[in-house]
Amino acid sequence: SDRSSELSETLLAVSNLKILGQVHGTYLLIETPEKLILIDQHAAHERIGFEKLKRQFESGGVQRQALLLPQTFELRPSEAEILKLYLTDLEKFGLELEPFGRSSFMLRAIPALLSGEDCVELVRDLIVELQAFGKLGPLEEKVHEVLESIACHHQVRAGDSLSHQEIDALLKEMETIDFSYSCPHGRPVKVEIEFGEIEKWFKRKV
Repeated sequence: SDRSSELSETLLAVSNLKILGQVHGTYLLIETPEKLILIDQHAAHERIGFEKLKRQFESGGVQRQALLLPQTFELRPSEAEILKLYLTDLEKFGLELEPFGRSSFMLRAIPALLSGEDCVELVRDLIVELQAFGKLGPLEEKVHEVLESIACHHQVRAGDSLSHQEIDALLKEMETIDFSYSCPHGRPVKVEIEFGEIEKWFKRKV
């Protein structure tokens, strides 16, 4: 789209880009010749993760990483019954689980994007969502919601301190996706302020 191409041209063209740093450990401050750009690092990273997962899912399934030490965990009986209904479906999203007793499960593989994350907590969060889906609708109708939940577990958080190199890497990743101006939850990713507008604030320009 025009807005996506504008993002690449004005925000991510490295020759025109100057990283000024972080504000409150949450917003990235970027300078271009024409404007200042504030990026919500949490929303941007979430969108990047979501788009990666979406591409993988549409190409045959989310890429998995086998755990060297499978994790076992216990659920309430009602939660266990819900999870058992969706074990095969969740494999398409990179989660390989198997029953390990009446209400226990073994987590054998996780989405590769979440390497190092606590995916047992992700499974618990997904069960809450699966309860809301109900048993009548197939999980394929809720692909967006499941991918969104997975993306939420792999992201730079508000308050995370990022080095200049980490900020640069995040911006370059934004070039590789079919970018939207919002995160999967609909929150804005960036705000632009033209220098002409700033000059008006300081009465340098009428």
